[in-house]
Amino acid sequence: MSMLRRARHKLDFFSRWGRFQLRRARNRAFQALELTSYVLTPRRPCRHLVVEHPQNNDRLVSYLSWLYGAPDETLFEGLINDGAVHLNKRRAAPGDLTRHMDFVEIKATKLPAFVLTPLERPLNVIYMDRHIAVVEKQPGDLCIPPPNRRHAPCVAGSLLSQGISSSAQIPNIHAGLAHRLDRFTGGLLVAARTPAAKDRMTRLFRQRKVRKQYLAIVGGELVAGGVIDAPISRDRKRRWAFRVSPRGHSARTEFSVHEPLSAAATELKVRIHTGRTHQIRVHMANMGHPLVGDFLYGGLCLPETRQFLLHAAQLEFEHPFTGELMSFSSTPSAAYLEDKERILRGEPLAPHPKARR
Repeated sequence: MSMLRRARHKLDFFSRWGRFQLRRARNRAFQALELTSYVLTPRRPCRHLVVEHPQNNDRLVSYLSWLYGAPDETLFEGLINDGAVHLNKRRAAPGDLTRHMDFVEIKATKLPAFVLTPLERPLNVIYMDRHIAVVEKQPGDLCIPPPNRRHAPCVAGSLLSQGISSSAQIPNIHAGLAHRLDRFTGGLLVAARTPAAKDRMTRLFRQRKVRKQYLAIVGGELVAGGVIDAPISRDRKRRWAFRVSPRGHSARTEFSVHEPLSAAATELKVRIHTGRTHQIRVHMANMGHPLVGDFLYGGLCLPETRQFLLHAAQLEFEHPFTGELMSFSSTPSAAYLEDKERILRGEPLAPHPKARR
């Protein structure tokens, strides 16, 4: 009996080790792939995609319905049941869970025509050529609709409605956006106009060849800049928030004092070398100087103000096709400047009613 138990233990160990090695080799191979590519055959097109950071282990059918903007899960559930969707080289099931860097193949003659709702006001286009466009986002605007509000007005919808991007060229919910900003962060965004431009811009961001600089107003008085090099991971207690953790992804933030506003607040110039979710907000809060208005991370707020004060002010990168150095700048929104003036006038900052105790 003991020999049988030892044999089963050894078999289980090698099975786990084999799965680990396969998963590591798969991840290394996927990192070398372009995130989105299209392989078309005359009758049956096949779309290959790599899953990017699903939320809370989304089911495959939910993730695909959200990604392609389907009004419900019926269409993709039918495709999966018909065997037209494969996950990591095997036939998928509707209940399969997605993980970061999973490989998905969709073999279907027609994907759902997704509908994205544009913003009420047109986007301010800073620059546009036949490959890329640089637009200005206002605080409060969503980049893409969240899974629970699929018809919410968003920047991606405006990209399509204004003809900056095309659903025929880039048929997914991002509509060519090469990166994103938080809802209450205003400033510059880069959008690709073709699949080739999307792949090249994504590669530039992944290789950290895009210089991004922000303006941020933080609580407290700072007299000198510095560098924060602290990994970030999702907060286990608050799934919608993030925190500094030694087990997280590497994140590096460089900041300098732009303008002292008062003893209660300072305006900073912030450059991020990585692009983690909530990176500036988490690093500033971890340093003891959260953004003004950012109640999620303990920041103090001005009365009757719902947004934190963060603006994507500068972008600099080499054009993905011509190699020309492109540099763009943006002036903070009227709401940002108004709140800044209120701080300069000495209006008090107070904890938000929703702030974490």
